[in-house]
Amino acid sequence: MGLFSGKWRGGLPSVAVLSSDTSIFYLVAEDGVHGMAVYEADITRDLTQAPPVANWHYKETVEAVRSCKRSLAKECLFKASELGHLDALYLKCRYFDYHADRVALERNLRVGANGGNIKSMVGLGSLLTHNDQLKEAETLFRKAYEKGSIYAINLLASLYACQHNNPTEARQLSMLAADEGDKQGLIGVAAMSMRLEDWDTALSYGKRVEVQDPDTGRKLLKDIQNTRRQLLHIRSH
Repeated sequence: MGLFSGKWRGGLPSVAVLSSDTSIFYLVAEDGVHGMAVYEADITRDLTQAPPVANWHYKETVEAVRSCKRSLAKECLFKASELGHLDALYLKCRYFDYHADRVALERNLRVGANGGNIKSMVGLGSLLTHNDQLKEAETLFRKAYEKGSIYAINLLASLYACQHNNPTEARQLSMLAADEGDKQGLIGVAAMSMRLEDWDTALSYGKRVEVQDPDTGRKLLKDIQNTRRQLLHIRSH
C-alpha cells in the first residue's frame, strides 16, 4: 500500500490528494499481481507554467498510456518531469511511492513543493506526518490550503486531532473546510464535537452530512447518539 494510494485490489486506487475539477488522465505503472495499476491524475494545472517541450513529453505520456505502452509512458513522464513539468514530477513521485523508493519519493516531492505544486506540498506533508516531522508537515499543509487545497486543511485537522490530541484546534480547522461545503470537513467538525461533548454541534453537522450523503450521515448521527447515550449511562452509575 503506497502513501497516496487507496485500495489497490479490486479496482482503481482512490487518489484523494488530487483535484477532480479538470481533465482526468491516466498513468500506467507495473503491478506484479494484475499486470498494471492505473493512477488518476490532473495534468492541466501546470501546463501554462511548464516549458513547451515538457508539455510535449507529458502529452506523449498520455498517448502512451492510452495505447497501454507502459515503458514509453514511464520514459515520457520522467523526461517531462526533468524538464520542469511539476505535475509530471508529482506523478513521478507516485511511481517511486508505488515501488517503495522513499528516498527518491521525498527528494522529488521536495522539488515539486518548492516549485509551488499543491499536490507535491500535500504529498510531502503526508509523508512527513508519517515520519513524525509534524512542524514541517503543518507548514506545508497550511501553504497548500492558502493555494486552495481543501484536502490540505482536512489533513491538518487530522494531524491536530491524532498527533497533537487537540480536538478544539482540529474542529476549528475542520470548520474551514466545512464552510466550503466539504463533506470531510463536516464529518471532522461532528467528530471533534463528539470528543468535546458538544452534542448540539455534533448533531447539527451530522445532519448536514446526511444531506450530502444520506448513508454516511445516518451512520454518523447514529454514532453520535450512541456515544452520548453510553457516556450518560457510564456517568449515571
